[in-house]
Amino acid sequence: MINVDTITGTQPPTLEAGGYFGSDNTWRYGVKATGATGDGTQAGDVNYAISGTRFTTQGYRDHSAARKNLGNGKLGVRLDDVSTLTLMFNSVSIDAGDPGGLTEAEWKENPRQAPRADQYNTRKSLDQTQAGLRYQRQMSERDELTLTAYHGERHTTQYQSIPMGPQLNPTHAGRG
Repeated sequence: MINVDTITGTQPPTLEAGGYFGSDNTWRYGVKATGATGDGTQAGDVNYAISGTRFTTQGYRDHSAARKNLGNGKLGVRLDDVSTLTLMFNSVSIDAGDPGGLTEAEWKENPRQAPRADQYNTRKSLDQTQAGLRYQRQMSERDELTLTAYHGERHTTQYQSIPMGPQLNPTHAGRG
């Protein structure tokens, strides 16, 4: 198991915003807020962290535009002097064109082209949402009990540049 602890809100509350832009109409911007009531040691103390970002680009090559929206949230409450309960949330939505590969001759002719992508409209979309609930109890100075449950959903749609001939082969993975 790999366990990664993310930011936990503390006092004083913070609010951060930022962004950048670049070539090919590339933009990324986001906001993050954190905070807490109390110092986290008393029953009823609450902490929170929430963030959201958006990334968009036209892409260097034809058919390489992309968009990504990402949201994360965490809300924790101190139940008593040794226990906490935390709700976690994550959602991501991605739409991306897939320009595909180029032969050396195609690259020399025009490195921005995407001939098979234009023919097959290759692309991928992903929508994923996860939520989790974590209970933590300090058993002793050196021991901690952590129980975590997650639920998530993922929807993926992808179109690749596979000609009809190979698709008609009954042993082809894309058949059916």
